[in-house]
Amino acid sequence: MDANHLCCLKVNELDMTLERIEQQNTLFVYLCVGTLSTPASSTLLSDILAANLFHYGSSDGAAFGLDEKNNEVLLFQRFDPLRIDEDHFVSACVQMIEVAKIWRAKLLHGHSAPLASSTRLTKAGLMLTMAGTIR
Repeated sequence: MDANHLCCLKVNELDMTLERIEQQNTLFVYLCVGTLSTPASSTLLSDILAANLFHYGSSDGAAFGLDEKNNEVLLFQRFDPLRIDEDHFVSACVQMIEVAKIWRAKLLHGHSAPLASSTRLTKAGLMLTMAGTIR
């Protein structure tokens, strides 16, 4: 991490940011999924909100948010740096990347596609279970 407690990782076409907030003793991991079109379709926004509900389409523990300054949809997750299990952390990051790819395609095409199963997401031959394992 740099002096601002930031670390940016390039994963294919995605930028994953790790940011430590010392005052909250929290590590945030986030990815920009895409920019909302003006005006964004109400169906797409509804799907993003539905994906947040019980982490149905956002990955286990992650959620979507809007960076109003840049009009960007972010997929983020918070971690307690004192309690991070390396295997769980890596699995959560991989899962977030796969979910971000799915939602990036939805935002780029400006339309909604059916959400993945509530218990698993399938992408590029990987089965990502909500328990945090990759098969």
